[in-house]
Amino acid sequence: MSTNRPAPLAEGTFTKTPFAHILIYLMERKLTGTLETSDKNDNVTIYFREGMAAKVKSSAKGKGLGQILLDLEQINKDQLLACQQEMTTSGGFAGEILMRQGAIEAAGLMRGLRSQILLKLMDVFVMLDARYAFYKDVNLLVGEGREELFAVDTYPVLMAGARTHGARMKMDKVLDAVGGRWISVDSVEVLRRFRLNAPEQALCTELLSKGKTMEEIIQDGRHNRQVVRSTLYVLLLTKEAAISDAAPAMGTPSIAPGPRPRFDSISPPPAEEISGDPKVVAFRKQIQDRASTIARQNYYEMLEIPLGAPTEEIRKAFFKLAKIYHPDRAGTTGTADLRETLNYIFSNLSEAHATLLNPETREEYGEAISAGMKRTSLIPAAHAEKEVREALDAETLYQKGLVLLRRDQYDKALEFVDKARELNPNEGEYLATWAKIQSAQRDHNAPVEDLILHLRRAEELAPKSERVHLYMGQLLKQTNRISEARTHFEMVLKVNPRNIEAAREVRIMEIRRSKEDKKNKGFFKRFLG
Repeated sequence: MSTNRPAPLAEGTFTKTPFAHILIYLMERKLTGTLETSDKNDNVTIYFREGMAAKVKSSAKGKGLGQILLDLEQINKDQLLACQQEMTTSGGFAGEILMRQGAIEAAGLMRGLRSQILLKLMDVFVMLDARYAFYKDVNLLVGEGREELFAVDTYPVLMAGARTHGARMKMDKVLDAVGGRWISVDSVEVLRRFRLNAPEQALCTELLSKGKTMEEIIQDGRHNRQVVRSTLYVLLLTKEAAISDAAPAMGTPSIAPGPRPRFDSISPPPAEEISGDPKVVAFRKQIQDRASTIARQNYYEMLEIPLGAPTEEIRKAFFKLAKIYHPDRAGTTGTADLRETLNYIFSNLSEAHATLLNPETREEYGEAISAGMKRTSLIPAAHAEKEVREALDAETLYQKGLVLLRRDQYDKALEFVDKARELNPNEGEYLATWAKIQSAQRDHNAPVEDLILHLRRAEELAPKSERVHLYMGQLLKQTNRISEARTHFEMVLKVNPRNIEAAREVRIMEIRRSKEDKKNKGFFKRFLG
């Protein structure tokens, strides 16, 4: 291990404190920091966030991300080869290249990244004689590859480690302590968290319906001895198995009223109060208020959408909130000390977005809602990081374009809006603003039917957009379609009653209509005598 380190919070050997016990220690205390461990064969560095492993670096050569994704059937051999060729010629990260090439979606990539972390952690379980040191609140993997996108739940890590290397792990001390005592499990929800395989699931189902001693289970002969030892070891280590000296009275198990907190369901501590710019103070309060309530919300409440909201509404709601709570805002809004809090909020929003966007997980979640639960999975969901990043970049470019449009700098405004549309082509307001700039660059009498068609498409993409209806009303008025233009101006006022431009247009139309009515009444009065 490197000697250029701050003083460790804890250090020792896995001989005395096995890796599984250290994982439990870090998880229970929700510690953030870096664990370094080494033996004669390997050096492994693990960064933990809130007690969960978020990034792993190993000196041993393991499978690359591309091969892992191939093994998971997320990509095919041709896509892997194309990725490897680009990495050889241009460099870069396999995940980014595969997404850019259209070979994989964000959810599939996150599955691969999670599997890669898990594989690296598996090797640590058999570093039986390794030394370790844990450095609290220090990230020794900064600059090593991509920034960590998520943390891996410790429960499935422990189960996978015991499943893979249980025969070599030192389990006797934990298992001997419950010899002859009755073991039972009472939470279906917790069992889901472990991501059990079929033999483990069969064993735990039996413990749900009837408590047994470990000796009885092994003598029964229906369960593999090593499966029994490994599974019970993890259940006991995590304190998810109930232990009693007498046979417990078992009934039909019921789903727990709510899952235990995940790594990101523990709200960060309140930040220090500050004074100064009222907008900054208000935004800081908004962040902290959101952090204090989000763990009690279900996914629909988090995204501020109704039950049964369509896919597009889910996506738009997520991106709207991502623009507010993305951790990158911490460096530009006077909230640098709230980065972890923003991270916490954003991870919850990302999990909600990923769950509700997938038809299968959304259906499963709907069943959980009916059962009175907030969540069905305790595994951190995939973050659509690339998609979110592009959406935020697009919004920044778009806002610059709006500023230039207000200054009548049409060419420059069009340049920024075009770039925003490239990053996010399905944003209705970007398309509407593009049409607005195009119309401003044409002669007043030039045809604009093509732009009206673009605006109608923008209306389909963003039917409740104040800006889309305003630009449509202005263009329809220009072509003398007054009645239809008025409808759009009135739509603007429904969305925002304070929109001055729309209010002025409606008022002018009312004055003209009033004058025309008086003129017509006078004509008919003279005509009828």
